[in-house]
Amino acid sequence: MVRLLRSAQNRHFNRRQRGFNAIFGDSAVPTEWDDMIKTIERQKVQLEEVLASYKAFREKLASLPPEVVRGMASLDKSGIGPSGTGAISEKQDFAGKAALDCAAIILRERNNEPTHYSVIAKESLRRGYKGRSKGTPEEVETRTVQSFWAAMSRSEELEGVGKGCYRLKNFRASQVSHPAENQHVGDPGIPIAAAEIADRSSVLTIVRESVRQLGHSPFSMHSVIEVLKDSHPELADQEKRPQITSALKRMCELNEIAEVQKGTGRAPSLFRNFTVSEERKRG
Repeated sequence: MVRLLRSAQNRHFNRRQRGFNAIFGDSAVPTEWDDMIKTIERQKVQLEEVLASYKAFREKLASLPPEVVRGMASLDKSGIGPSGTGAISEKQDFAGKAALDCAAIILRERNNEPTHYSVIAKESLRRGYKGRSKGTPEEVETRTVQSFWAAMSRSEELEGVGKGCYRLKNFRASQVSHPAENQHVGDPGIPIAAAEIADRSSVLTIVRESVRQLGHSPFSMHSVIEVLKDSHPELADQEKRPQITSALKRMCELNEIAEVQKGTGRAPSLFRNFTVSEERKRG
């Protein structure tokens, strides 16, 4: 009797085990689910490699010097690109420009009508301005608006008129910009950039842009002139050097650069850009 009961129990157990294996499979035997899992894992590794490459590419794009960005914009204006219009939108005219340069252009285009700093910042972003802020589009916009407010509130070329609105201090109606025309003002033989060189604020803006290209190593006025020879050769003349020196001193007064060594005799003064950590401490 005992043997019969045990035999019946064994047959019942074996039937249950076979049913379980039929549904879930035998873990010791490979199934189609194992192959699917391996395929998913391979695809995951491939996607992670693609994502890492994409992030590295974005970082390289963000580290491009301003002159390269301007060169890309000039290619766009020449009609170079897969569709004949270039890879960069025609309206991306603020690529590589500083925040105060963008603000000055927008205010001139608006005939110096007092404009809120947030409006200026957001229009600058739409036209290709790239700051140092990173994050989601919303975070970048918020930080860019804050940085524009900080720069505009400290600028000697702008004045606040209340409620966050600013305008240019020294403005003439002849300074109104027309980006669609962007050819000549006054004498047809004088480009816009050359016509504005006489304005001291323009010289300061141009020198400020040139200084940013010199990195964090000490530099002198002669270093700035070497940069200007390529970007603004009309400012690299001997007679323009006093204006460059004044612009550098003004940048020191505005705490935009540091003077690391005063000039003595024929030895020129040496200046230095602030590092990112120094700027954070100052901010």
